[in-house]
Amino acid sequence: MPSECFFGRNVLMATEDDGLGFVNSVSHWHRLCLWSREAGPDKDARWVQSRTIDLKALLPKEALSTFLHVAGFAYGISVIFVRTDVGIFTIDLKSCQAKKVYKYGRCNYNLRTPALRAAFTEGPRIGTSVA
Repeated sequence: MPSECFFGRNVLMATEDDGLGFVNSVSHWHRLCLWSREAGPDKDARWVQSRTIDLKALLPKEALSTFLHVAGFAYGISVIFVRTDVGIFTIDLKSCQAKKVYKYGRCNYNLRTPALRAAFTEGPRIGTSVA
């Protein structure tokens, strides 16, 4: 894993081409960094930052003034779940839009990264999501 990803929260995900990737968030940066595994010049696999999402442009100001981290990824619909002190938001990777999906009160959330076996053997599984 790249050294800049040792801080913050990392969640495994499938990339657009069904490869292995992960998303990293660090609260004080207010951004999500998407990483994918690619072959290097010597055909050694390495992590490459494929995309950065600026959360300042997507989330309300009150969500940015608190802690935030990646809470999960929904495979098949390319949605990242971001947890903040004011609620859980989804970030749609295709439209790059955010939506608040849960307002805190008593929150007993349980978001899990889905099995990525399909990314290596079977191709995408439609309908697979976090539970």
